[in-house]
Amino acid sequence: MQRLSSRKLKTKTGCLTCVARRKKCDEAPSRCGNCTRLDIACVWRERIQSDGSRAITSTNLRAKKGLILHATITNGYPPFRSELEKRLTTEAPGALSALVSCMASPDFLKTSLFGTFSTESRVVRHALVAFTAHTSALRSEDSYRLSLRSYQDCIVELRASLPRGVHRATEQSHALVAVMFLGLLEGLQIGDSRNAVMHFDMCQKLLSARLSVEGVPKDPALVKVYRLAAECIMYNLATLLPFDTRLDRAVEDWGSTFECLFPANDHELSPFLGGFHDVYRLMMNISIYLRTFQPGNSEQHEPLIESRNSNQRLAMLQKEFLMLENNIPASYDRVLGEERTRLYVAKRKISVLALKIHLSKIAEPTILASDVVLQQSVQEALDILRHEDLREPGNPALRWPLTILACAADNDVDLQLVIAKMKEFELILDPSNAFKLRCSYMFLQQWAKGVIRTDLKTPIDILLEPLCPAKPLTEP
Repeated sequence: MQRLSSRKLKTKTGCLTCVARRKKCDEAPSRCGNCTRLDIACVWRERIQSDGSRAITSTNLRAKKGLILHATITNGYPPFRSELEKRLTTEAPGALSALVSCMASPDFLKTSLFGTFSTESRVVRHALVAFTAHTSALRSEDSYRLSLRSYQDCIVELRASLPRGVHRATEQSHALVAVMFLGLLEGLQIGDSRNAVMHFDMCQKLLSARLSVEGVPKDPALVKVYRLAAECIMYNLATLLPFDTRLDRAVEDWGSTFECLFPANDHELSPFLGGFHDVYRLMMNISIYLRTFQPGNSEQHEPLIESRNSNQRLAMLQKEFLMLENNIPASYDRVLGEERTRLYVAKRKISVLALKIHLSKIAEPTILASDVVLQQSVQEALDILRHEDLREPGNPALRWPLTILACAADNDVDLQLVIAKMKEFELILDPSNAFKLRCSYMFLQQWAKGVIRTDLKTPIDILLEPLCPAKPLTEP
């Protein structure tokens, strides 16, 4: 048998990928036929030379002619820059396993396409490595530097590729996953709400574009990736908006675009939220309503949009709330384990009660926390908090609902109970969510003691505008 090393080359020109694979290259512009057929990176000498590095090819490999540098291609895929990057990329399928709800199907714990995408695409690898290196339990100076460098490299490549348009379906999926990981990094760890919302806003546009073209894909692995992305978008846009006052525009509602990904109200289709995506959709629509119509702005003599439109939009929100108020997913009855089922039913109930309080305040901006209707919802939620341990490590589902309950507390006893629960949840959350929760209860504590001066009359008036203290508060 003829050895591979002595086999005659079919080409000495063309792209570096074909030269390395010993294939004849048609030298088509931008991407040759072989690389297009195999859907792999097409690397050209001109591109490598413009970067100032030297490639090992059949035309420049000559004996004793200077130093031999590292090969620039690895079977057509981008090479790893370090052993740490290689290890993190190898572990890519389980990158989001810590965020998967205990109610979800175990299939979501491993996402094989994350590994495939990070191998094929530099932009996905940069984003995934930036996320996993920063969130890794064994953090070090090297992992921090790798995370920062990968984040910057990903942003540079996205800025270069997105403006000119990403036309191929695979490239669109790559960009979608990359932006999702950047948003998760900002939302969970770094804590810059503005950047996180912008990332997920772009992620929403990319996913909506994919679904509008092809609908729900037939590939189950790709459907899983799209569902993960959709839930990341829904949860983060819904829960980041109420805490951020710096956004200069309202993030658009995703409408019915994502509904095709969730054909049934089933916990197995909701890996992150445990069947709560309808709650977070309403939560986000409420935030958009507040930004659009500003019901708490007493100095606004003329509304931004006609009062009729405001009333119609509010009626739609109230109708949406009535649909989910008593709609505990029937799939919870099929879940093994009574404790697990009770945990999620109780969480959903508290979220619904908090949204009921929020909508009541929006419908009647002058209503006080002492109102009987509001206090019925508050006391029902507090009764659940007294008797149920709803803590689930890493799950920030109740961060904003607890803040709503704290704002609606009518006396110091109820307020201290909610704050005590908020402190318990703070210990099990990621740095960004824990910080937002801490800012909320410290703001209310200092307001109650007269330390903070504000134009708002009562704490419940906070629900008419976003709550995000401009500067971190310190313990009184």
